[in-house]
Amino acid sequence: MLRRKLMAGALALALVTTACGGDDDDASPDEPTADDATTDDEPAGDEPADDEPADDEPAGDEPSDDDSGDDATSGDEPGDEPAGDADGVLRYPWVAPTSLDPHKSSIGADKYVLYPMYDRLVHLSPNVEPVPGLATSWEFSDDGSYLELQLREGVVFQDGEPFDAEAVKANIERGQSLEGSSVAGNLAVIESVEVIDPLTVRFNLSGPAASLPITLANQPGMMISPAALDNPDLDQNPVGAGMYRPTSYEPGVKLTLEAWDEYWDQEAQQLGGMEIVIMPDFTARLNALRDDQLDAARLEPAQAAELESAGLNLLKQDSIEIGMLQLNRAKAPLDDVRVRQALNHAIDREAIVEGLFFGLGTPSVQIYPEGFLGHNPDVSADRYAYDPDRARELLAEAGLEDGFSMEINVAALDFVVAYAEAIQAQLGEIGVDVTVNAVELSQYGQVVYVDANGEGTAVIGAARPDPSETALQFQPGAFTNPGGASSPEVEALYQQSLDSTLTIEERDAVLQELSATLVEQAFAIVIFHPQNPWGFNDKVTGLQSWKDVIEFRGVGISS
Repeated sequence: MLRRKLMAGALALALVTTACGGDDDDASPDEPTADDATTDDEPAGDEPADDEPADDEPAGDEPSDDDSGDDATSGDEPGDEPAGDADGVLRYPWVAPTSLDPHKSSIGADKYVLYPMYDRLVHLSPNVEPVPGLATSWEFSDDGSYLELQLREGVVFQDGEPFDAEAVKANIERGQSLEGSSVAGNLAVIESVEVIDPLTVRFNLSGPAASLPITLANQPGMMISPAALDNPDLDQNPVGAGMYRPTSYEPGVKLTLEAWDEYWDQEAQQLGGMEIVIMPDFTARLNALRDDQLDAARLEPAQAAELESAGLNLLKQDSIEIGMLQLNRAKAPLDDVRVRQALNHAIDREAIVEGLFFGLGTPSVQIYPEGFLGHNPDVSADRYAYDPDRARELLAEAGLEDGFSMEINVAALDFVVAYAEAIQAQLGEIGVDVTVNAVELSQYGQVVYVDANGEGTAVIGAARPDPSETALQFQPGAFTNPGGASSPEVEALYQQSLDSTLTIEERDAVLQELSATLVEQAFAIVIFHPQNPWGFNDKVTGLQSWKDVIEFRGVGISS
């Protein structure tokens, strides 16, 4: 017997409005978000996240319709905007994707490129609630031993292949077994995939999996045509079931998409096509917006003030992202909690948010923002108040009165490098000599997470719509946990948080304890929850803030 049905609106997942009474004010100002590189969490510095993989029930009350977090400075409310021109093409810039094969994509930023082409089993609302996608509903068994999904009827892939339970089985098994898969860790809890009938598929589970539904809203749940699964060039010639299908791809230059006429949700598909221009430089993006060569663009925080003078509109994207310094806790001296606490006390969070990000963010010491499941109201931001003297005392207690040296990696984006250099300067004040290495996004996952080079990585991202998936980055074996170090307390709480038989209130309590434990053991240097500025021209309709990745569902171009 099935214990509960998790459908749109059935879970009040994304925000715990009772915890803070307001919007969460966090977004990831850097593009990438090494969302588990799509697998457990995500690096940082990727475009935003993230993933992302994420998972299920964030919490509390169902967010209100106006708690979407969007803060556009002009234009009608998203629901009041006119439909786009059916032939309109949206032009926007992004960083080069690591792969167009969702099972090989290694950073969360890739989702901004993959989402238009690949539909997912589960979708997310702007407030990161799981809602029906290619699966119309899903249910855990009473004992949590399996998750069963009902699939949408009549869906076809962009090559004409039918979408059904066999296609789901083939995709999940490929994601688990493909050499170099970046989603294998997210799907490891699925012990076997059972086809019940053409529109019903059952995932038999090897353990607790409360986060699995939202995991299926990211790369692990993206469906590839079964006929294309063995294509050696899938990473260059994707075949999905999404709103738009590729017509040309010049790696490092541009990806061109056209509307897929047989997409099942025509209301979401308001464009004739999309042009995703590979343009990592933010100055070039703003100039291209001004010159009408682009329609919308993710920008640097410093550029937000320039939009009005350029006759453009500003959208402040609230998100669940985290700005932090991830630490390789397996390497000395970062294996000493006193050293990690010292690094935390050395960071002036307010100065970084105001000076580098122009106030677009909220200083914090915990991974979950206010209003999100797992945020612990009893953990004060003053737990690691800026106190260089206390930082030096802790280093002395650890036998490092003369400081030490460490290397940190960062995505090679100018403002993310500046962010890392601010951390470098502040740690230098307590005698920690930091070397900053800028890593190209195409190599980021390999260098930081596979090779585990350096002692840390400065990230903006590293969050998932499900709080357990965000915490996955602190577990042994997680792709985005360089070095793999954890602690018995953190591992136990993480496992408890995955119990699909818990009520939302019970799960929130476990996650709050996990959050407090991560802070006390200083698993990372959490600095802030950012906001992402987007600039767009008056032709763009329907653009709104999503607390994870802007999906462009309902976005159009007016003539």
